[in-house]
Amino acid sequence: MSIRRAYADRDTWITERSLTSNFGAAPILEVWNKFFIVESRKMFARALVKYNLSALTADITAGNLVDPRTDSTVTAYLYMFNAKHGDEQAQSFNINVHPLTQEWDEGTGLDNDNYSQTGYANAVSAQSTVVWTTTGGEFVVDSSSATQAFDHGEEDLKVNITSMFNEWLRGNTGNFGVILKMTDTQELKTGASTSAQSFYKKMFYGRETNTRNSSYIQLEWPGSIKDDRNNIPFNATGQLYFYNIINGQFQDLNGTDDFPGNITLSGLTSSTETQAGTAIHTALTAVRQFKGIYKCNIGTLPLSAGTSYTALKDNWFISASPTANYLFSFQGSSAEGAFSEYKTSKYRITFRNLERTYEKGAKVRPLLFIKDDALVFTALTAATTAVSNFICTDGTWEVREVQTDRVEIPASQLSYDTRGNFFEFDTADLYTGVDYHVVLKLTIRGETIIVQDPEKYNFRIT
Repeated sequence: MSIRRAYADRDTWITERSLTSNFGAAPILEVWNKFFIVESRKMFARALVKYNLSALTADITAGNLVDPRTDSTVTAYLYMFNAKHGDEQAQSFNINVHPLTQEWDEGTGLDNDNYSQTGYANAVSAQSTVVWTTTGGEFVVDSSSATQAFDHGEEDLKVNITSMFNEWLRGNTGNFGVILKMTDTQELKTGASTSAQSFYKKMFYGRETNTRNSSYIQLEWPGSIKDDRNNIPFNATGQLYFYNIINGQFQDLNGTDDFPGNITLSGLTSSTETQAGTAIHTALTAVRQFKGIYKCNIGTLPLSAGTSYTALKDNWFISASPTANYLFSFQGSSAEGAFSEYKTSKYRITFRNLERTYEKGAKVRPLLFIKDDALVFTALTAATTAVSNFICTDGTWEVREVQTDRVEIPASQLSYDTRGNFFEFDTADLYTGVDYHVVLKLTIRGETIIVQDPEKYNFRIT
């Protein structure tokens, strides 16, 4: 899984208990419904959060990021993190997330205890000269709204807001942020069963928190590359990739559309790419996976280990002007195994290019070197062989903080091509001054290998 984040650049909370109070500089955001005996009425608190999407939208427009409007594998999640408190904890409630429909100011209020500071936004006004149409914020309840149920009450919030995010991208609605509130039923002020029922407090960290728990929107998609060239067994399926690199940069061939042409797969009687070969698959197509990277599913390789073909050739024909042909060759492998091919292995794993420090905003692509010191068993003898760079086709990577072991980038599939394994991440999603380390989980020949060495595989964002 690949991720990109957009952090909150504005947040506050508003309450009926003090209609003109402002909490724009408060590090904690509150959401609650409570019956106050002194006032003899039930009142709510709601949170407002707005996110800076400029970097995300610029990269999506430029084709550097997958577009959730056209790619259904992309999901946009809103994350907010629970802040523990000493008041009575709300339990068994729901929080709804709705898109705000009106511009609002954050304000500079800080007093969450005595409500002593006034300003805008507050419960009655979005800005100094603009009131909310309805007390408590102007928002819309539609299909883009999201909700999450809380049981014990201290859970973090993670809701799918893909539809809402796409509406912002399309320009159909303005990006004024979101409002977080309990349900209408839980906020209900009339009726014997609910008029005095309190749901107490749920608190989240705001953007002014001094912890690494500020809210963000995170795009998530399956971003791994599984290039099976040189790794496709006979009678098995596989994927081939085409990389269009110009001046060291990935460039699209056809805007953000799929590969503008077709692919032919042929069998060769030698490894010479110039042979015409015998066609196995014709008129295959390739989809654009990322900018300048195209993926072709070749289907089943309908051959056997005893075939006369000694190599396979894939011809990528570009029909867009100017037309071009690109020829590559690779080997198929036997899916069958004999006793003489059985291996027990010891793997030595290191990074070719993991740096100790990275500048904030750098795009990082660590390359793995896996050496297989395999013991090969035959009926009579045993011999040690070495493979220059073993490729793991089933593995994950994640990034954790060294000090707390908190997962910052969740487990994602390792990528691979003919050179070996690699993965990619954007340091803009990490925090400066924090030490991180990489954790690998590799499944090789039925073995699960965990690789984590905070001292050896650590780095810092500067």
